[in-house]
Amino acid sequence: MGTFIAGELAKGDDRPYHVPDAFVNLGCASQLVTSLQVHTSNSAKTMQEFIDNTKASGKTVTWGTSGAATMHATIGHVFFDAYGIPHKKVPFKGGSKARAALVSQSVEAVFGGVNTVVGFEDDIRPLASAGADRDPTAKDLATFGEQGLDGIDFTGLMCLFGPKGISEEVKADVGAAIEHIAGIKGFQKYMGKNSLAAFYTDSAAATKAQDSMYKVMGPVVAQIIASN
Repeated sequence: MGTFIAGELAKGDDRPYHVPDAFVNLGCASQLVTSLQVHTSNSAKTMQEFIDNTKASGKTVTWGTSGAATMHATIGHVFFDAYGIPHKKVPFKGGSKARAALVSQSVEAVFGGVNTVVGFEDDIRPLASAGADRDPTAKDLATFGEQGLDGIDFTGLMCLFGPKGISEEVKADVGAAIEHIAGIKGFQKYMGKNSLAAFYTDSAAATKAQDSMYKVMGPVVAQIIASN
Protein backbone atom coordinates (compact mmCIF):
# COMPACT_ATOMS: atom_id res chain seq x y z
CA MET A 1 0.00 0.00 0.00
CA GLY A 2 2.87 2.37 0.72
CA THR A 3 4.25 2.11 -2.81
CA PHE A 4 0.75 2.41 -4.28
CA ILE A 5 0.07 5.66 -2.44
CA ALA A 6 3.60 7.06 -2.78
CA GLY A 7 3.50 6.34 -6.51
CA GLU A 8 0.34 8.40 -6.82
CA LEU A 9 1.59 11.28 -4.69
CA ALA A 10 4.93 11.43 -6.52
CA LYS A 11 3.14 12.28 -9.77
CA GLY A 12 1.54 15.37 -8.25
CA ASP A 13 -1.10 16.94 -10.47
CA ASP A 14 -0.33 14.36 -13.18
CA ARG A 15 -1.41 11.42 -11.04
CA PRO A 16 -3.40 8.85 -13.06
CA TYR A 17 -5.54 7.88 -10.08
CA HIS A 18 -6.43 8.77 -6.49
CA VAL A 19 -6.65 5.58 -4.46
CA PRO A 20 -9.64 6.52 -2.24
CA ASP A 21 -11.67 7.60 -5.29
CA ALA A 22 -10.76 4.74 -7.63
CA PHE A 23 -10.22 1.71 -5.41
CA VAL A 24 -11.51 -0.17 -2.38
CA ASN A 25 -9.06 -1.76 0.04
CA LEU A 26 -10.26 -5.35 0.46
CA GLY A 27 -7.81 -6.40 3.16
CA CYS A 28 -4.15 -7.16 3.74
CA ALA A 29 -1.98 -10.17 4.59
CA SER A 30 1.43 -8.72 5.48
CA GLN A 31 3.38 -5.49 5.79
CA LEU A 32 6.64 -3.74 4.98
CA VAL A 33 8.02 -1.82 7.96
CA THR A 34 10.33 1.19 7.65
CA SER A 35 13.30 1.46 9.97
CA LEU A 36 16.08 3.94 10.71
CA GLN A 37 19.38 2.11 10.17
CA VAL A 38 23.01 2.98 10.83
CA HIS A 39 26.29 1.16 10.34
CA THR A 40 27.38 -0.90 13.34
CA SER A 41 30.48 1.29 13.64
CA ASN A 42 28.16 4.15 14.59
CA SER A 43 28.15 4.70 18.36
CA ALA A 44 24.38 5.31 18.48
CA LYS A 45 22.37 2.46 19.96
CA THR A 46 19.03 4.31 20.13
CA MET A 47 17.18 6.87 18.08
CA GLN A 48 17.83 9.55 20.71
CA GLU A 49 21.56 8.84 20.74
CA PHE A 50 21.59 9.20 16.96
CA ILE A 51 19.77 12.53 17.22
CA ASP A 52 22.08 13.84 19.96
CA ASN A 53 25.27 12.75 18.19
CA THR A 54 24.12 14.16 14.87
CA LYS A 55 23.17 17.53 16.32
CA ALA A 56 26.42 17.73 18.27
CA SER A 57 28.45 17.13 15.10
CA GLY A 58 26.83 20.08 13.32
CA LYS A 59 27.11 18.19 10.03
CA THR A 60 24.58 17.49 7.33
CA VAL A 61 23.54 13.84 7.44
CA THR A 62 23.73 11.96 4.16
CA TRP A 63 21.14 9.20 4.12
CA GLY A 64 20.00 6.63 1.63
CA THR A 65 16.63 5.17 0.75
CA SER A 66 14.98 3.03 -1.90
CA GLY A 67 13.66 5.90 -4.02
CA ALA A 68 13.07 9.64 -4.14
CA ALA A 69 9.46 9.67 -2.93
CA THR A 70 8.80 6.24 -1.46
CA MET A 71 7.21 5.48 1.89
CA HIS A 72 10.69 4.96 3.34
CA ALA A 73 11.89 8.29 1.93
CA THR A 74 8.86 10.13 3.24
CA ILE A 75 9.37 8.80 6.76
CA GLY A 76 13.03 9.83 6.52
CA HIS A 77 12.03 13.40 5.72
CA VAL A 78 9.52 13.43 8.58
CA PHE A 79 12.20 12.23 11.01
CA PHE A 80 14.97 14.67 10.08
CA ASP A 81 12.63 17.64 9.75
CA ALA A 82 10.93 16.89 13.08
CA TYR A 83 14.27 17.20 14.88
CA GLY A 84 15.69 20.03 12.78
CA ILE A 85 18.59 17.94 11.51
CA PRO A 86 20.22 19.14 8.25
CA HIS A 87 20.14 16.24 5.82
CA LYS A 88 20.79 15.19 2.25
CA LYS A 89 18.84 12.31 0.76
CA VAL A 90 20.49 9.89 -1.66
CA PRO A 91 17.76 7.92 -3.45
CA PHE A 92 18.68 4.51 -4.85
CA LYS A 93 16.79 2.22 -7.19
CA GLY A 94 15.72 -0.34 -4.63
CA GLY A 95 16.33 -1.23 -1.03
CA SER A 96 19.24 -3.57 -1.69
CA LYS A 97 21.27 -0.76 -3.25
CA ALA A 98 20.52 1.53 -0.32
CA ARG A 99 21.61 -1.26 2.01
CA ALA A 100 24.85 -1.74 0.07
CA ALA A 101 25.59 1.97 0.43
CA LEU A 102 25.19 1.72 4.20
CA VAL A 103 27.34 -1.40 4.43
CA SER A 104 30.09 0.38 2.48
CA GLN A 105 29.50 3.50 4.62
CA SER A 106 28.84 5.62 1.54
CA VAL A 107 25.90 7.05 3.50
CA GLU A 108 25.58 7.64 7.23
CA ALA A 109 22.08 6.24 7.62
CA VAL A 110 19.32 4.54 5.68
CA PHE A 111 15.56 4.52 5.92
CA GLY A 112 14.59 1.10 4.65
CA GLY A 113 12.65 -2.04 5.39
CA VAL A 114 13.28 -3.87 8.65
CA ASN A 115 13.51 -7.04 6.57
CA THR A 116 16.55 -5.72 4.67
CA VAL A 117 18.67 -5.89 7.82
CA VAL A 118 18.36 -9.67 8.13
CA GLY A 119 21.64 -11.32 7.19
CA PHE A 120 23.53 -8.04 7.54
CA GLU A 121 23.46 -7.68 11.31
CA ASP A 122 27.27 -7.49 11.47
CA ASP A 123 27.14 -4.30 9.41
CA ILE A 124 23.74 -2.72 10.03
CA ARG A 125 22.03 -1.67 13.26
CA PRO A 126 18.36 -0.65 13.17
CA LEU A 127 17.46 2.04 15.72
CA ALA A 128 13.70 2.44 15.35
CA SER A 129 10.77 1.17 13.31
CA ALA A 130 7.53 2.65 12.03
CA GLY A 131 4.09 1.44 13.04
CA ALA A 132 1.78 1.69 16.01
CA ASP A 133 3.16 -1.62 17.26
CA ARG A 134 6.51 -3.34 16.99
CA ASP A 135 7.19 -5.44 13.92
CA PRO A 136 6.40 -9.08 14.84
CA THR A 137 9.62 -10.09 13.08
CA ALA A 138 11.72 -7.64 15.15
CA LYS A 139 10.09 -7.52 18.58
CA ASP A 140 13.20 -6.08 20.25
CA LEU A 141 13.21 -3.03 17.97
CA ALA A 142 11.34 -0.10 19.54
CA THR A 143 9.05 2.02 17.39
CA PHE A 144 9.58 5.69 16.62
CA GLY A 145 6.59 6.42 18.84
CA GLU A 146 8.06 4.54 21.78
CA GLN A 147 11.16 6.67 21.43
CA GLY A 148 9.35 9.99 21.28
CA LEU A 149 8.46 10.64 17.63
CA ASP A 150 4.71 10.53 17.05
CA GLY A 151 2.89 10.40 13.72
CA ILE A 152 4.69 7.47 12.08
CA ASP A 153 2.20 4.87 13.21
CA PHE A 154 1.66 3.32 9.78
CA THR A 155 3.40 0.59 7.80
CA GLY A 156 3.34 -0.50 4.18
CA LEU A 157 0.51 -2.99 4.43
CA MET A 158 0.41 -5.54 1.60
CA CYS A 159 -3.19 -5.35 0.46
CA LEU A 160 -5.51 -6.37 -2.32
CA PHE A 161 -7.52 -3.59 -3.95
CA GLY A 162 -10.69 -3.76 -6.00
CA PRO A 163 -12.42 -1.16 -8.18
CA LYS A 164 -14.63 1.41 -6.50
CA GLY A 165 -18.23 0.26 -6.49
CA ILE A 166 -17.48 -3.40 -5.92
CA SER A 167 -20.42 -5.17 -4.26
CA GLU A 168 -20.47 -5.76 -0.51
CA GLU A 169 -20.85 -9.47 -1.18
CA VAL A 170 -17.68 -9.65 -3.26
CA LYS A 171 -15.89 -7.42 -0.76
CA ALA A 172 -16.82 -9.79 2.07
CA ASP A 173 -15.87 -12.91 0.10
CA VAL A 174 -12.48 -11.55 -0.91
CA GLY A 175 -11.81 -10.34 2.62
CA ALA A 176 -12.56 -13.82 3.95
CA ALA A 177 -10.19 -15.32 1.37
CA ILE A 178 -7.39 -12.94 2.39
CA GLU A 179 -7.94 -13.81 6.05
CA HIS A 180 -7.78 -17.51 5.19
CA ILE A 181 -4.55 -17.10 3.21
CA ALA A 182 -2.91 -15.09 5.99
CA GLY A 183 -3.58 -17.97 8.36
CA ILE A 184 -2.13 -20.72 6.17
CA LYS A 185 1.04 -22.13 7.72
CA GLY A 186 2.70 -22.47 4.33
CA PHE A 187 2.08 -18.80 3.57
CA GLN A 188 3.37 -17.80 6.99
CA LYS A 189 6.48 -19.91 6.46
CA TYR A 190 7.07 -18.41 3.02
CA MET A 191 6.73 -14.85 4.32
CA GLY A 192 8.93 -15.73 7.28
CA LYS A 193 11.72 -16.77 4.92
CA ASN A 194 11.58 -13.22 3.58
CA SER A 195 11.60 -11.83 7.14
CA LEU A 196 8.03 -10.59 6.80
CA ALA A 197 5.09 -11.21 9.11
CA ALA A 198 1.85 -12.82 7.92
CA PHE A 199 -1.38 -11.56 9.50
CA TYR A 200 -4.80 -10.36 8.45
CA THR A 201 -5.91 -6.73 8.42
CA ASP A 202 -9.54 -6.20 7.48
CA SER A 203 -10.84 -3.60 5.04
CA ALA A 204 -11.90 -1.07 7.67
CA ALA A 205 -8.58 -1.11 9.54
CA ALA A 206 -6.62 -1.03 6.29
CA THR A 207 -8.60 1.96 5.02
CA LYS A 208 -7.96 3.80 8.30
CA ALA A 209 -4.22 3.14 7.90
CA GLN A 210 -4.47 4.31 4.30
CA ASP A 211 -6.01 7.61 5.42
CA SER A 212 -3.20 8.06 7.96
CA MET A 213 -0.59 7.58 5.24
CA TYR A 214 -2.17 10.27 3.08
CA LYS A 215 -2.29 12.67 6.02
CA VAL A 216 1.42 12.23 6.81
CA MET A 217 2.89 11.52 3.38
CA GLY A 218 0.88 13.97 1.27
CA PRO A 219 2.46 17.24 2.46
CA VAL A 220 5.95 15.71 2.60
CA VAL A 221 5.86 14.34 -0.95
CA ALA A 222 4.46 17.66 -2.20
CA GLN A 223 7.44 19.40 -0.59
CA ILE A 224 9.84 16.90 -2.19
CA ILE A 225 8.34 17.54 -5.63
CA ALA A 226 8.48 21.31 -5.16
CA SER A 227 12.16 21.21 -4.20
CA ASN A 228 13.21 19.18 -7.27
